[in-house]
Amino acid sequence: MAAARRSTWALRALDGLQYGVVLSGVVVLVASVAAYALALVARGPDAIATVRPLLAAKWLLFVLGFFFMALGAFRLRPAAPYKQNARFSLDLSNSRDAEGIAALAGRLPPLSRFDPSPTERLSTGGRLLVGSVVMLAISLLLELGGVRI
Repeated sequence: MAAARRSTWALRALDGLQYGVVLSGVVVLVASVAAYALALVARGPDAIATVRPLLAAKWLLFVLGFFFMALGAFRLRPAAPYKQNARFSLDLSNSRDAEGIAALAGRLPPLSRFDPSPTERLSTGGRLLVGSVVMLAISLLLELGGVRI
């Protein structure tokens, strides 16, 4: 029983870390492309050489890291019992289904080798919370590594 519980926690940790790395990679890619596009539009083709995509990625990782931390904490809240049969509700269910970036992260190794069931995965709120910590850690490493204005 303890070995099965340990493997479930290991799969959940791997699911969260892999989601955080993929989410951070997508943010860095979007920030880099946006930095080059804005430089091209604002200052023309001569400005491409002066673009610093890591600086844009660092700031976007920092801001989105705190945003995803708040969103993950909000999604981890249990539903209030008096709101179970609400007519109009904002559905922010905390599912374990893999959609979007979570599906992409689930198809990549090493998590794809284990093929975890939905009960062995982190919930959406848990993935967002772990992803936000990974994003903030990468932003801190970029700051300490000397990526400055």
